[in-house]
Amino acid sequence: MNQPDSPQSQENLLQNVSISGQGNVLTFAPVQQITQIATQIIQISTEKITQRPLKLSSPYKGLMRFNSTDRDYFFGRDKLIARLLNAVNNSSFSVVLGASGSGKSSVVRAGVIPELQKTLTVEQRFCNFIFTPRHHPFESLYQCLQNEEKDYRFTESEAAIARQVNSQTLWQVIHTLKKPHERWLFFIDQFEELFTNGSDAEMRQCFIDGIVQVANAGDSMVRIVLAMRADFLEEFSFYPTLGALANQNNIHLVTDMHPDELRLAIEQPAALHGVVFETGLVERIIQDVQGQKGYLPLLQYTLNLLWTMECQLMGANNYPHIQDRHLNIASYNVIGGVRGALQKRVNEIYNDLAANQQKATQQIFLTLVNIAESESGRRPVSRPAYRREFAKDTETLGTLTTFINANLLVSSHEATNGDEVMTLNQKNATIAIAHEILLYSWDKLQQWIRDKEEAIILRNWLADETNRWQKLRQIDEEKAREELLRGTRLEQIFSFREKQIFAQLRDLTCEENAYIDASIAERDRLAQEKEAQILALQKALTKATLQEQAAKILNLLRVQPVEGLALAIQTMGENLTKLPEEILTPVQEAGVKAIEIAREQNLLRGHTAGVTAIASSPDSELIASASEDGTIRLWNQQGQSIGLPFTGHEGAITSIAFSTDGEYIISGSQDTTLRLWDMQGNLIGAPWRGEKLGRGYWRLLRRNLWFLGFGLFVFWLIVFPLGDVIKTTYKYLFGFFGLCFPFLWFSVVRPGNSAVTSVAFKPNDGYIVSGHEDGTVRLWNRQGELIDIRACWGYKEELGRKFRLWLYGGTVTSVAFSSDGKLLASAKHNGTVRLWNIHKKLSRRQLGRAGKIAVTSIAFCPYGQKMVSGNHDGTVQLWNHQGQPIGQPFSAHEGAVTSVAFSPDGDKIVSGGDDGTVKLWSSYGMAIAAPFYGHEAAVTSVAISAKVGVLRFPTSRIMMGLAKLGIAALP
Repeated sequence: MNQPDSPQSQENLLQNVSISGQGNVLTFAPVQQITQIATQIIQISTEKITQRPLKLSSPYKGLMRFNSTDRDYFFGRDKLIARLLNAVNNSSFSVVLGASGSGKSSVVRAGVIPELQKTLTVEQRFCNFIFTPRHHPFESLYQCLQNEEKDYRFTESEAAIARQVNSQTLWQVIHTLKKPHERWLFFIDQFEELFTNGSDAEMRQCFIDGIVQVANAGDSMVRIVLAMRADFLEEFSFYPTLGALANQNNIHLVTDMHPDELRLAIEQPAALHGVVFETGLVERIIQDVQGQKGYLPLLQYTLNLLWTMECQLMGANNYPHIQDRHLNIASYNVIGGVRGALQKRVNEIYNDLAANQQKATQQIFLTLVNIAESESGRRPVSRPAYRREFAKDTETLGTLTTFINANLLVSSHEATNGDEVMTLNQKNATIAIAHEILLYSWDKLQQWIRDKEEAIILRNWLADETNRWQKLRQIDEEKAREELLRGTRLEQIFSFREKQIFAQLRDLTCEENAYIDASIAERDRLAQEKEAQILALQKALTKATLQEQAAKILNLLRVQPVEGLALAIQTMGENLTKLPEEILTPVQEAGVKAIEIAREQNLLRGHTAGVTAIASSPDSELIASASEDGTIRLWNQQGQSIGLPFTGHEGAITSIAFSTDGEYIISGSQDTTLRLWDMQGNLIGAPWRGEKLGRGYWRLLRRNLWFLGFGLFVFWLIVFPLGDVIKTTYKYLFGFFGLCFPFLWFSVVRPGNSAVTSVAFKPNDGYIVSGHEDGTVRLWNRQGELIDIRACWGYKEELGRKFRLWLYGGTVTSVAFSSDGKLLASAKHNGTVRLWNIHKKLSRRQLGRAGKIAVTSIAFCPYGQKMVSGNHDGTVQLWNHQGQPIGQPFSAHEGAVTSVAFSPDGDKIVSGGDDGTVKLWSSYGMAIAAPFYGHEAAVTSVAISAKVGVLRFPTSRIMMGLAKLGIAALP
């Protein structure tokens, strides 16, 4: 049956094969017997080989894989083929295990499958289904059933059953599509992809369960063969049924080839094309591959490159070298041998590229690499990528084509219908590294992988998850939403995108960006939803608690009104803090009831005339009240009078204030005097009067003065070059003590007196400001001396007393200091409000004004840049420190606003009015409680305690009212 000059006749036997070879004698083997393969050595001389017809096409595969059509060129694995064929005939399940580059896929594709097909009878039909799991094994099975290259092809509706993610799917495919006379072989190549390409854990388990179910069924007409890298065998331990099946003597290890087997793999393909090797070259090649891992693809690549070179190099006779029918050692050295041929060739291609294409090369190859993680560590593996994962620019497309043409990358197509033709631009086209050996043989690629390892892992995981999400969206939008990114993985991917780390590998696709954006939107939606649920629950619990406390208040008021009032204060405070947008009706009603009941019990009696002003001590332990009867009284928090009234004023007291240290009280009166008191009611020094406003001198060398007038009456004093003007009329007299160059000495005298309308302590340093009916604002020290550093320039401190005088027409109705003491605000009856910077030369700003409505009261917010004014038309206006109004005035009272004050934390504003009510507002002018009624005449002054959250307001009758409001923010 065999002819002496026939290069090969390989047939199917079930016995080990012995192989030998020597020198230029080529060995051919198998002849067919019924049950075994025997080896017959046939010696053919080199001369006879070179006399065969020369075929210029390369007989070597390079990095391309062997298939069943390459059986005649597949040499050196007869022993292994016989062993595997025997295993497949006797077992429904086999695992072919080997290192990357060991030839495990080729021995099944080009050895076992064609030999198995030869064993079939005429009546039997053989169907082999070859696929890799990729990220979706069921989809890969479906595509395999649609393969146009086979002599079978199922319709889309028939193959659709394979897409069902179910452990019964493989069984259903077999029992639905398989004919009784057909023998089916499922060859799942690169089975490790099931663990490395990010397939869903549930999907992976279903696929494995399906394999185990079919294998255990024992159908002699169905066989399953897996090919997998040996370093992933540990993954079987996580799937007990699969591990148990493999342990039934079904694991077959692919080892390195024996030197004699290598000789066959090297020499025989060339002999088929009429070419032999130069003496010593085969031995050199065998020596080069020994000890090198995964050498078979390198060997095939080197032999293919050597053949190509011999075909391209021209000899002296102007014919290609291959015409001499020899592959030469010199050419082998040029390409770098087995160990260097691949790297040398890849570097040559890479170095010939332009800079932008070299960058594209890095992005392309890193897209085609994944990092597999297991207990034994991390290792790079090949990863097929869809065409859409690559940029569509000219550089990327050109670079892809270059490496595909060099057989370093392969492009395949997942068919969807018979009319589509595979092109590089089709969305279903996939790109892959021709063989994983490139990952370990190209130094530059290894360095790129080490540098970008973390980004590769995350980027590939994102790509796989995006594909899965896109497909899931087409089936079930709600389930796709459940599969969006979450937690730390989302935050990490978002961070990588923001820092442009992914762009160093390749730009994210539109689909990947959409996946990330959808995940972020879902994260925010869930967070808002969760927050809303928590707030709703908290709100419900708060309402229940507050309503319970409101009921308790009503019960407590009947027997313990003071305690009931205190609880009402607390409850209202909790309501305002926890539910600022809603005052609960039971809480409000309980608060009003508490005020009504406590009103009569909290009247502080003692003054013999109307109460005009109140103030709270800094520690909130004491309350001071002033009256038209000219007295001041102190009260404790329980409403008990402390000591004797402070007496001395000869007219009604208009304003009082505590010093910031709580040691003194300043009072201003209609009798034109200010008086300083200690806390025992003792007058400190003499009453302060303002007839002589001050004295000083002018340094003529620094200022030019013009005096207009006659005698001792000066109408105008004009200061140049700054243009400051102090207007003086018959009310003002400048008395000159003398002129002693370069100083002009003078004093300023005011013949008449002016009632005090408002007083305030300056924070920290104890200075006192007073406003007067004559429109002046005056600053005093605690010794009762007027301070002036503005009206008369050039004073020397050693000259003694200093004073400051501000003058503008109209009664000053209110004065106040900012919390830092830098700004002084003054309000006047003609509707103006002015800000003074007391540390700069007469620096002042006039706040905007609406008409000429009188301003009755002004107060600074303890924190921030805000102040409030009360107006005669019943409105309240907020201002910033630049003198600009904040919003529109809000109507507060039916009559004039008499007094305004901020809460210590700056969040609340209280106002009192001529209508006898007190109202509470937010710092933005929103009413936050019902008006507090109970006064039969105007409320003249309000104050808020910083310690116990107590709002105090007196009436103009012979009592002082005290109402406690439960504001938790005012502890």
